[in-house]
Amino acid sequence: PFNHPERAFSRRNLILRNMLATGNLAQSDYDSLSQLPIKLKEFQLQSKIAPYFTEYVRQQLQVIGDSLGVNVYEDGLHVHTTLNTKIQMAVDSAIFFNLPELQSRVQQKLVPLKKKLNMSDSLFAEKSKVQIAFVVLDHQNGHIMAMVGGRDFTESKFNRAVQARRQPGSAFKPFLYTAAIDNGYTTVDKFLNQPVVVNNPDGPRWDPENYDKTFGGLTTIREAVKNSINLVAVRLILEITSATVVDYAHKMGLTTPLRPYPTLALGSSEVIPLELVSAFGIYANQGVRVEPISISRIEDRYGNVIYKTTAKRNEILSKATAYIMTNLLESAVNEGTGARLRWKYGFTKAAAGKTG
Repeated sequence: PFNHPERAFSRRNLILRNMLATGNLAQSDYDSLSQLPIKLKEFQLQSKIAPYFTEYVRQQLQVIGDSLGVNVYEDGLHVHTTLNTKIQMAVDSAIFFNLPELQSRVQQKLVPLKKKLNMSDSLFAEKSKVQIAFVVLDHQNGHIMAMVGGRDFTESKFNRAVQARRQPGSAFKPFLYTAAIDNGYTTVDKFLNQPVVVNNPDGPRWDPENYDKTFGGLTTIREAVKNSINLVAVRLILEITSATVVDYAHKMGLTTPLRPYPTLALGSSEVIPLELVSAFGIYANQGVRVEPISISRIEDRYGNVIYKTTAKRNEILSKATAYIMTNLLESAVNEGTGARLRWKYGFTKAAAGKTG
């Protein structure tokens, strides 16, 4: 009805004529109703499910279509995707209910900057607008089950889940600890939780500190992961070298350039969110990485399968390393920086993860 209103009008009146012919509509009602214009509710334009995912699929489909020699817009293809609409709706609902609170917190933190720059209210509202990226993967088969690339697709088509490069912060630390565990370190090895001065290869001196500005004594790797202690992470990367961590991160699926500096321990180099989620899935999948996919198969207009995706699997870590890392990341969720998942949101299922 949006693209062909005249067809919708004719179809509507055909139904009314059929109702008249079968005695389910009076002549007077038909005469009046058939003259009414079709009115469409504006919200229908915004009701498309997973617009960022749909556009991502379209881009993938264009590449596949070129390789198959088919016209993806005119050949009547049936495209089967990996989207799970129930999960997508759950993601959308979570964002809808939680984004306002996040927006408010961010704006409150930026108020001093607004005053310093003497920004108008309208400019501040625009510049401080929070964006979001969200990806749900089935790590066993690589299926992308839900995707959000921003707060409003109609405002911005830029998909932050797959196109943006962002500093992951402490969410990068699992790569550091994976490199350590895989090279003989244990969860009970201890490092000083004390200030350290680092001279970066590119020149400037760096004085890292913990998020809460505190420090302490000897701290185990488990405690450092659980409470996301920066000073322990920095001391560890100085010991095992930044280059080793870069190698592991790339091996686990990150494709962006990672600067081999000690600051990498705290996530100073940019990553793509989809790749970060996929890399974390290696722990859940007992050391095996599965390439993310959005299209499962394509059929022509006659139902013949002309393209089918097979999962691309690579064993990246030993089962032992994957198990230990999963166990460490469980500590972060159950008792550490991610415990809000338990006490605030009431999530009780087994979970492992990292804040950042």
